[in-house]
Amino acid sequence: LVLSGLSPRFDFEADYYATESLLPFLDASLVLGSDTKGNSVQLIPVLVGCKYLFRPGKTFRPFLGMGLGLGFLTSQQSTQETSFAIYGETGVATFPWERVGFTFEASLNLSGVEVSTQSGLLVAFSGNFGVVVLF
Repeated sequence: LVLSGLSPRFDFEADYYATESLLPFLDASLVLGSDTKGNSVQLIPVLVGCKYLFRPGKTFRPFLGMGLGLGFLTSQQSTQETSFAIYGETGVATFPWERVGFTFEASLNLSGVEVSTQSGLLVAFSGNFGVVVLF
């Protein structure tokens, strides 16, 4: 299975302030794509990890994080696959209001999946923009 082009991704992430600077997180995503033959493909990574926040409590908060998890890949051809994933991210959260802000991040996802007829490594780069609500 060879994926083609850019694909939309929908994320839900829950972070917990374990300390002022350390945020364990749980992330679940849905990536909708297509292979080179035009068949639809869905990738669902589920990750747990931790972020380090460099300027806690400030309006501008850069962070660096890493996660581990599983990726579930399905396609129209009844192909289903599960793989181990390593995830790294960096970004910045900005809080113009006390409890509502925005996050901009770049991430790298390394996942061992079946590519064509050989085992291979899927390397996915992504850029994300999100809205953050603190409870």
